[in-house]
Amino acid sequence: MMYTEAFLKDKIYGVYFWGAIGDALGSPYEFMSPEEIAEKHGSRFEDLENYYHLQEEWTDDTAMALLLSESLLECGFNYRSQMEKYIQWEEFGYKSMHSFPKGIGIQTEEMIVRYLQAVNEEIDYRPREIDLSNQKKDSNGCLMRLGPVPLYYFDDKKKAIQASIDSAKTTHNTDMCREINGRYGRLIRNAVHTSPLEISKEQLLENEGALTPLDSVNTMLQSYKTKKAEEIKADGFILNSLEGVLWALQHGNTFAETLVEAIKLWRDTDTTACIVGYVAGGYYGFSQIPQKYLDGLAGKELITEQAEGMLEHVKKLMKK
Repeated sequence: MMYTEAFLKDKIYGVYFWGAIGDALGSPYEFMSPEEIAEKHGSRFEDLENYYHLQEEWTDDTAMALLLSESLLECGFNYRSQMEKYIQWEEFGYKSMHSFPKGIGIQTEEMIVRYLQAVNEEIDYRPREIDLSNQKKDSNGCLMRLGPVPLYYFDDKKKAIQASIDSAKTTHNTDMCREINGRYGRLIRNAVHTSPLEISKEQLLENEGALTPLDSVNTMLQSYKTKKAEEIKADGFILNSLEGVLWALQHGNTFAETLVEAIKLWRDTDTTACIVGYVAGGYYGFSQIPQKYLDGLAGKELITEQAEGMLEHVKKLMKK
């Protein structure tokens, strides 16, 4: 594999922009029922992509990915830096297109409050294990922002996986969230190191094995491939979210197809399409995004700033 500057830019920009466009494309349909979506697009969704309007806005998924990206580029992996940026975003809309966050997950908000309490009491903040008795804690808020993490550790697969796991700890420190973040971080990294000319999509999606022995994850990885769309429940539960993401990646073969397949699963449409975009963008590349989607994306300068910063970082890594 030749890691030319053009190759690196195509991959890195692909992750950032596919994720953001997926977020923006899915946002208008979040938690709409299939019947409500079908009223606009017909029962087979053939023309869903034609409803991508000019200046479509992305949500908390992309905003938090940009915040995490900025933190990594400023000081490497640092829990405190990440939390401070999430607070700036929650309070002032930092790295957003407004002076307020467009959406914020319940679990993320709860951990911001916990962090502020620790700071006020002058207690050194450390991510703590979350009560696993409440499945809602295993939400997809840690997965939706993950895109920049494997890119930052572009040259080291082991570090990329571990940092993906650590990224879950910041706000979603459960066995399930750590396992899935690690797995998906590995998949993103694998995607940006290859292309459709090198390996097939089926090879890319092939399970590399567990990071920890969670039977529920392993069972899902064996079953999603044969399911129909109506059997997939791509909601805020991280295991369901990952199942929907992998299903959409399996069934889509172009930019529009892949994101439309994610949105067809309804429920948490913006997050599903955003997470899909990280792997699809890394695999297919920025160059495969139709121009109309780039023209219609709001806040491009915020995304470009982080993508360019990550590109410069990775170029330095590859020169070592």
